Amino acid sequence: MTRTIRRRMVYISIPAISGTFHIETPIGTEIVPLFHATNPVKKRLYEGEKSKMQSNRVNVFTSFISGGAMKKYIVAPMLAFVLFGTQCVLAQKGNMSHEKSMVKRAIAVVTPTKGNSVRGTVSFEAGDKGLRVIANLTGLTPGHHGFHVHEFGDISSEDGSSAGGHFNPTGMPHSMPMSDKRHAGDMGNIDADAEGNVHLDYIDPVMKLNGPNSIIGHAVIIHSKEDDFKTQPTGNAGPRVAQGVIGIAK
Repeated sequence: MTRTIRRRMVYISIPAISGTFHIETPIGTEIVPLFHATNPVKKRLYEGEKSKMQSNRVNVFTSFISGGAMKKYIVAPMLAFVLFGTQCVLAQKGNMSHEKSMVKRAIAVVTPTKGNSVRGTVSFEAGDKGLRVIANLTGLTPGHHGFHVHEFGDISSEDGSSAGGHFNPTGMPHSMPMSDKRHAGDMGNIDADAEGNVHLDYIDPVMKLNGPNSIIGHAVIIHSKEDDFKTQPTGNAGPRVAQGVIGIAK
């Protein structure tokens, strides 16, 4: 006489990004996701005595087993695949969101302080080797002029003083742009031609558009005199002849 043994089954519905997966597994099977394989939180499925589900479907309760003798467990392939795949999709979406939030370009529209006529733009573009700085300005007197990012994006004062001192989040001494010990805002000098025009294009190794030391929201200040790179903390560059707040660009 042949005896047939029927094991009662439990049906599990698992929501996922691409739909809902259904798993049929014997009652008592312990399911451990792959990402808990090194330190599994054991989950035991068991049948509730007062189940009101139709057919042989049952309520599924999850209990966390701590302490006691460790029992052998199995990894349900479909569950592991679904959970792992879902994690991958979420991680990919997180990376994409992070990339979209990264600032790649910024610009300051420069306007004159009282009694001056300097105007133009200073743009910043993030690159692999540093921050590309492009300045196009008019209305300067011929010669060298100190050129810095200052602490505050406040250009409400007529003389530019509301922008504060040089942007210096790391507490370094004032120096030249290519020094590894300098203010983050030390961009050196710009050189105006005989007509008072400036075109500058260089790579700055220190300034950032992203992170805690981002220059976004700070101010570009242009001075009346040359920065000597020695006098602390200003470079003795004289009064401020132009100012502009650095904002995110398209």
